[in-house]
Amino acid sequence: MNVITKSGAKPVIIKTIYTMPPNYMTCFYKHIKLRTNYIDNACNPFMWIGDVNEWFSQLFVTMKNEYPSLIIIDPKDIQCLGKTCRTDIDGVPIYRDVGHITDYTSYIFGEEYLKKFSNPFK
Repeated sequence: MNVITKSGAKPVIIKTIYTMPPNYMTCFYKHIKLRTNYIDNACNPFMWIGDVNEWFSQLFVTMKNEYPSLIIIDPKDIQCLGKTCRTDIDGVPIYRDVGHITDYTSYIFGEEYLKKFSNPFK
């Protein structure tokens, strides 16, 4: 990180999304196959307790203290509200696969992030 800050650039870390719950895709597409109504976020049976106690998150806090110019972007700041993390947007699944969101989701989350937090690169 010293190389980055000494060059005058701002270091940026983008944290991970809330991961896809087990059997999410099977659950999501079940209503389509059975032609039943889908209730938003119905395929996410888990409550989110945050990640502040995880060692990785603590590492980010340490890094931010050591490098104040570090920009940390956490998609969960938009994806998760309270104890619920969105797994769809208006009935459209957000996941491309277990570790990736769709382009549509990225765009929507990006817009929402800018509205809530403004542009971190200005």
